[in-house]
Amino acid sequence: MYRVLLLLACLPLTAHALDYRVELEAPSELAGLLRDNLDLYTLQQDEALTAQDLDSIVAGTPAEARALLETEGYFGSEVQVGRDGNTVRVRVRAGAPVIVSAVDVTLQGAVRQQADYSRFLSRVMEDWALPEGAVFRQDDWDSSKKAALRPFLLDRFPQAKISASQVRIDPASRQARVTLTVDSGPLIRFGDFRIDGLQRYPASIVSGMADFAPGAPYAQPSLVALQAALENDPHFTGVVVAPLWEQLQGDTVPLGITLSEQQRQKLEVGLNYSTGDGAGTRLGYEHYNLLRRGYTGSVAYDWKKSRQQLDLGLGFARGGDGYAHSLNLQQRHAEQNLTVTDATELGLFRVRQRDNIEARFGVEYLIEREQIEGEATRDNKALILSYGWAQRAVDNPLRPGAGYLLEGNLSGAGLAADTRFLRAYGRGALYWSPRFMRGTWLTRLELGRCGPTTRCRCRRRACSRPAASAACAATTTRASASSAPTAARSPAAACWRRRRWSTSTR
Repeated sequence: MYRVLLLLACLPLTAHALDYRVELEAPSELAGLLRDNLDLYTLQQDEALTAQDLDSIVAGTPAEARALLETEGYFGSEVQVGRDGNTVRVRVRAGAPVIVSAVDVTLQGAVRQQADYSRFLSRVMEDWALPEGAVFRQDDWDSSKKAALRPFLLDRFPQAKISASQVRIDPASRQARVTLTVDSGPLIRFGDFRIDGLQRYPASIVSGMADFAPGAPYAQPSLVALQAALENDPHFTGVVVAPLWEQLQGDTVPLGITLSEQQRQKLEVGLNYSTGDGAGTRLGYEHYNLLRRGYTGSVAYDWKKSRQQLDLGLGFARGGDGYAHSLNLQQRHAEQNLTVTDATELGLFRVRQRDNIEARFGVEYLIEREQIEGEATRDNKALILSYGWAQRAVDNPLRPGAGYLLEGNLSGAGLAADTRFLRAYGRGALYWSPRFMRGTWLTRLELGRCGPTTRCRCRRRACSRPAASAACAATTTRASASSAPTAARSPAAACWRRRRWSTSTR
């Protein structure tokens, strides 16, 4: 018998929460607020809750409910709480909400000496969530105070603060008078750049990418733009840009830039094989500090039995105006079915990138010669002007799961061309990853048109658009710096209007 009692004493006791229920009688627009926040609901399944604890919670529910209702603008509400056995009844009479009758916002500090003082005040009121006539809500009051500081923190006054805030509520008239004073503090300027981690490349690469100089007024968007520009630059693999507030001197704050550098040189060797061309090889070399000025140079040679291609590239670091420049030379040679084609392209490009938008200007000169069984059949030349624009608003640049892509390109040839032509191309892509399934939906739309504006002056009388076809095909297959390579198209396909709509999932 003793052993049985000892065994029962060692068995774990199962804990159960108090068995009670809550009946709530309140306006429908306020019932959710009370159910989500009253302790009677949030602690109902707490196994540690005792009967004594429940008595204390019931006693404090009226005050707790009134405090919650005040956050929604209901002041002086009547709350009755009663208990009948294991049932707790809560009755709420909220009455009419408090309405904002007056708003008084005052700006103090150095901002009052700025020529655009009125613009700051207008920006404060644009995002103000408690205009006259609105119901006073605590969340709106908090968000309004944050919105009042935002214009100053982003532009010239990062030390701005709220020096006074007050809400006067008249319970009798159910009206609220809101008063807010913002102290902008001093106008802050950028100091010198404190660059850490720069060993292989000149500091001019970093300073040239900034659209501001030491002494310029503080602007947070400029810091974000500099961070993005350095992250996209091939010289660096990691970047952190942040003001050094602990080193603030007067109204000047130094700018700390911490960098992780890319290796100065890179060599690439690759082997490939395809059923059409057989075995092939690729050799590539890149140098990121030519002439010790941060210029980037690249050489790439692709060899296959029937096709060879040589690419030379020279890139210049982006300047403070946001533009980067590059010079490219490409030589192609192909032999197929007794047809030998040689093409040379020389291109100069000017690229500007801001946030997720890139604009690209280009001038290219194309020479293409064709021989069939040793006889020259085509000798085309074209000076091509091009403009491209692209916007990427995606969550992941490498593997988008949500967002969109817009791209457009316009190019044409007139002077120094065998045939004048004009090409227009645009595409859009929408990425969507629904929660109810795995994978990403991709919807893509492409539009394009390419054709000659005059007849060509080639040797074959029957030919009306070969030069335009070749140039169109070249500009069609050429990828812009802001987009993934476009699949090659035949000249015939390139010179006809294209509309393509596709939807896929991956």
